[in-house]
This record gives sequence, C-alpha cells and structure tokens, in this order.
Amino acid sequence: GSDWSSEQRLFVTQTLTPVVLAELNKTYTVQHIDLPRNTEGHDEQTVKQHYLLFTEYAVPEVPYLVIQTARQDVYASEALGNGITAPQLLEKIQTYAPMRTKVVQARTLIETSEGAAKAQAIDAFLSTVKNGTARRYDALRTQVPLLDPENSSGLKGKYLLISTDIRAKSLAQ
Repeated sequence: GSDWSSEQRLFVTQTLTPVVLAELNKTYTVQHIDLPRNTEGHDEQTVKQHYLLFTEYAVPEVPYLVIQTARQDVYASEALGNGITAPQLLEKIQTYAPMRTKVVQARTLIETSEGAAKAQAIDAFLSTVKNGTARRYDALRTQVPLLDPENSSGLKGKYLLISTDIRAKSLAQ
C-alpha cells in the first residue's frame, strides 16, 4: 500500500526503520510485502506474488503483521493500526512467542504420531495454527480419514466432508 496508504508509508518510514529491522533480523526473517495500486516500475512477478500473499493471509488492511514459523505456519496475524511505534512493534512480536511454541509443538506431534493419534494431531494443529483453513493444509486434511479408518478419533466424518469439498473445488477449477 505504499502508493495509497498513508498508514503504510508511516509504518515503513517511522516504525520499520533499519535499526528495528536489524533487531528483528537477529531472531526472524523479515519480509516487507507491498501492494501498490500503480504497479508501473515494479517487477511483475513480485507484484503477483505479493497479491497472492495478501489473499492467502486474508489481509484486510495495511499495515498488517504476519508471523510464521520457519515452516511457514502462521502463529500470529493482525492489523497494526495507526501510529504503532518501533518499541511497541518489538514488544507485540515478543508477546507471540508462546503461540509460536504451541504451533511448533503441534506440528512436531503430527510428525511423531501414527494412525488415529496422527489424525488427532492434525486436527489439533489445524485448530492451533492461525490460518488453519488455508489451502496449503489440504494435504493434511485429506490424510485424516485414511489415518483413522475405524473412526476411533471421531474425526472421520468431519474430514471426509472436508476432503470431498477439497476435491470438488479442485474439479471446479
């Protein structure tokens, strides 16, 4: 929104300063994603990628914060509003550390479980991760009925319906 949002311009110039970026880059990989209305002078592929990211993360306004694990599992996302300062931003990001731990642990449980326990782990992960309905998790969702054919977890019906919806959407495209 650099060419249409005054809030975004202020965020980039006053909050996301080189000092703040250096501090954040000690622990995180920071990527500023812009969504300009006038795309002239911008790399076409980058603009397309940014539009896709705005859609995937359902960004309603700018500036907007998305924090994810190294495996790109989102554990925090929110609109930052007007006038957030650099110290406030750093503090806000730190408050999400416990949620990161929960998402990483939920992902790890999937990888260390089998059968019905893995089906339950997938369901718990999708409830824990911030954007659990994202298409990137369709492969996990479709595994649940196969992992628990006897339905001992009680999740088979839910995920059979979800799997059918996933297949129908892919056929419609």
